[in-house]
Amino acid sequence: MQPDLTGEFGHDDEEVASEAERKANRSVSRRTRKPVKDSKENLSLKMKMAPGCEITFELISPPQIDRERAFELARLHVIAFFYMVTFDPSSGRGGYWPGGFFSVLEAGHRDWGNAVHRAFMDAVYGWEPRVLAVTADGFFKIAIRRRPSADCWSWAVEWNRQYRVVGFCGDRAAAESVLQAFLSLK
Repeated sequence: MQPDLTGEFGHDDEEVASEAERKANRSVSRRTRKPVKDSKENLSLKMKMAPGCEITFELISPPQIDRERAFELARLHVIAFFYMVTFDPSSGRGGYWPGGFFSVLEAGHRDWGNAVHRAFMDAVYGWEPRVLAVTADGFFKIAIRRRPSADCWSWAVEWNRQYRVVGFCGDRAAAESVLQAFLSLK
């Protein structure tokens, strides 16, 4: 929900921006151990150009999301929606995919057009849609699609119009066969 380095949000919702500011003051980043509002990260790159000549690049990033926590949150969301679409009212039970959960890549809004995300979308576009949902006024989106020829599903989760994660669940060999086509793009 936080703005980028220029202070711009991925939306124009003033109420959400106000809530993001409130949370940034009170929440502590696990990466920096500071309040989120103070959690910009700095990176310094030094390169020797010639003897006695060095060039330094100072880079600043907005507060960063821990990728493992993002993938775990995505897994929990996929579990919930998978259960919902497989729920059988007569037995009072829903299902769980056979096999594993495989994260491919996460990206912020400005990087959604990267080669891996585009290749992922192209690879699974024709799969059977099981869940295509937009909720929370567009601040949460999820897509789950089933590969027709195997017990393999693709998933994509987007939060706050700012952050997207993608991957597969189910049969590992089937997921890897799809991944091989574009894994070298990473």
